Amino acid sequence: RGSDSCVMAGTCLRLKRLLLGPLLSRAPNPPTDLSVVPRSDGFDVSWRAGASTSEYNRDRYEVEMAPTSPRLLELLGDTFGSHVQFYSGTDCACSIDRLQPSQPFSIRARCVNRAGASRWVAVDAETCAVPVGCGGVGPDAAYAWDQTPTHVEVRVPVPPTLAPRAVDVRVRPRRLEVRLENREAVAGDLRGEVTCQPGDFEWELRAAPDDVGRCELFIVLEKALPPNGETQYDPMRQWDCLIDAPGHERIDRRRMRWTRDGEWRPPRDATTKDEVARALPDMRVFSENQTGVCGRDGELDDWGADWEKRKKKKKK
Repeated sequence: RGSDSCVMAGTCLRLKRLLLGPLLSRAPNPPTDLSVVPRSDGFDVSWRAGASTSEYNRDRYEVEMAPTSPRLLELLGDTFGSHVQFYSGTDCACSIDRLQPSQPFSIRARCVNRAGASRWVAVDAETCAVPVGCGGVGPDAAYAWDQTPTHVEVRVPVPPTLAPRAVDVRVRPRRLEVRLENREAVAGDLRGEVTCQPGDFEWELRAAPDDVGRCELFIVLEKALPPNGETQYDPMRQWDCLIDAPGHERIDRRRMRWTRDGEWRPPRDATTKDEVARALPDMRVFSENQTGVCGRDGELDDWGADWEKRKKKKKK
């Protein structure tokens, strides 16, 4: 009987809105808490309904979007209006798809009904960059970065003649500063916290591995463990940028090539470094010593010690 009464009440309310709505409707309040979650190919937009102005309202929502990149606006010319509608409906969420990476947009939403429309509520958002490995590239290619669950690697282009004494790297728990010959190369607040005691980070000048004739400053930072003391392997819990500031692209963590979870480990029957690299293509095994207790892609428990024993036994 209780369910029947609820159905009757709902039916009566719909009839009231249908019959009396044109007379008793009131212009709606704007939506609140407009949120935009960027992806590399679009946005997930959500909001909350504003306070009701009349029980007879039949509210729906409209979402519009416009590019804000000067270059894109110049390409579109007069054929593109101020904003284009991407959603109209009663749900408080929608998705905008089939966009290009690293493009800025203005997104706005409003509530409408028979009595009128609310004011627009707007936010600016930018689609994420497609990750390069598990990282990305800084503004004007000032740096490139990559990550594992336990470390962050930063590569800064430098002149081949740069001397080590001209390099000044300063690391704080949430800030990185790099100066080359008294010139600021990278500076800003880090996306996450790192350990910065003596010996917790290292840097070196080396030849760029992917560009013949060029050199780079290579920095390795160790991520600070979360309060529970457990290494996080979920890609969505990794960093989405190196420097947390406007102009530094955020990567789409859903498209990270590395998708290993905490339960996956290298096969115990592996006997060579090449077999390890094939099993973990994104582990970045640089030397046999790094397959010990702690590898570049997270904790490996006692696997490394077992592998060393098998390797020595095989040589005999």
